[in-house]
Amino acid sequence: MNIIKPKKLEKGDTIGIVSPASPLPADIPKRFERGVKCIKKLGYNVKIGKFATKKLGYMAGSPQQRLQDLNEMFGDEGVDAIICSIGGYNSNQLLDLLDYEKIKKNPKIFMGYSDITALLLAIHAKTGLVNFHGPMVMPQFGEFPTILNFTLESMNKVLCQNNEKTVLRPAAEWTNEFLDWSKGLDNRPRKMVKNEGWKLLKEGKAKGKLIGGNLQTAQILIGTEYMSSFDGKILFLEETESSTVIIDRTLTHFKTLGMFDKIKGLIFGRLDRDVKINDPDYNLDKILLRITKDYDFPVIMNMDFGHTDPTLTLPLGIEASFDTSENTLILEESAVL
Repeated sequence: MNIIKPKKLEKGDTIGIVSPASPLPADIPKRFERGVKCIKKLGYNVKIGKFATKKLGYMAGSPQQRLQDLNEMFGDEGVDAIICSIGGYNSNQLLDLLDYEKIKKNPKIFMGYSDITALLLAIHAKTGLVNFHGPMVMPQFGEFPTILNFTLESMNKVLCQNNEKTVLRPAAEWTNEFLDWSKGLDNRPRKMVKNEGWKLLKEGKAKGKLIGGNLQTAQILIGTEYMSSFDGKILFLEETESSTVIIDRTLTHFKTLGMFDKIKGLIFGRLDRDVKINDPDYNLDKILLRITKDYDFPVIMNMDFGHTDPTLTLPLGIEASFDTSENTLILEESAVL
């Protein structure tokens, strides 16, 4: 598969905003508006999808409405990049209907995470477009009083620069604090704690193209045309609204399918407060070590991506490497033109 890189993001560019999953922009408009204002203050123009603030039950509009926004944003020559408002559920409803030829002919930055993993993986598999597991409008750009510096710096490194090599390091601090947006409690900075660094589970060096996203969302694409091969890849995974029992079961499914026979390295994002630890004596560390005990690839966990903040921006399809002795993740090529 030929890789297609989008044009880098520059000040004055127009960012399109879409809501392929949850209707939270309709439910909590103040948080959405704060995120939009933040993007504008950073020097970008904004175009909001026609249906980005709609609501139909647990969805941000019907599948046809959400699909229309995505297809129109990719086809609009005045839109330079597309960022999702938030994740949620059911982005996979759009996969059979997306205009992949239009996306291929109009490559541009597409970014999100969580349930947006379905779109990231499908678009990459069907078109070869490098897209981005990274900050979204409500959770990151909507942060009070503004997006966290580490999140913004990582995004800028990956989306706004076409350096031959980019080094990504751990954040100095992080947060898992919940301030209820729906009750307007997100009106102060969240409490940060010191980051002890990424946790080494299995030593070694790895090099390969990045692939991954949310664990359970990725699982629903296995066996479909919307999942790229894992051969020679560095697999990155994160999880939320789950439990260690579910994580164990899902990773075991990956192993049963032979997916771990193919990868060069595994990195796992830091678990958030919505992941239940069923047994503190059998936590994620032990699950990962058991699942990977028959393989010689390196494993790192507690990395700065997923549902805790701040977050790295990770490009799908880009050659990367890591050496567990260095505590860095290196993008071996630019993700943008």
